[in-house]
Amino acid sequence: MFKFADEVPRAMSNQDMSTSIVAALANVQACFDYEAPLLAAVDAAEDEAALNAIKIETGWPCE
Repeated sequence: MFKFADEVPRAMSNQDMSTSIVAALANVQACFDYEAPLLAAVDAAEDEAALNAIKIETGWPCE
């Protein structure tokens, strides 16, 4: 059984669960991949203006 966003538990096959897990892991990895250049930009920023220019609120895989 798996509880969905609507709080209703439903049965899932092993294949459905495996597919969901693979998709979730891919999303997490995509977030880490997107984060890496942002962290590099933060490290390279020489002042507050440069930090403020980094767009951290858009472009994430889950948008």
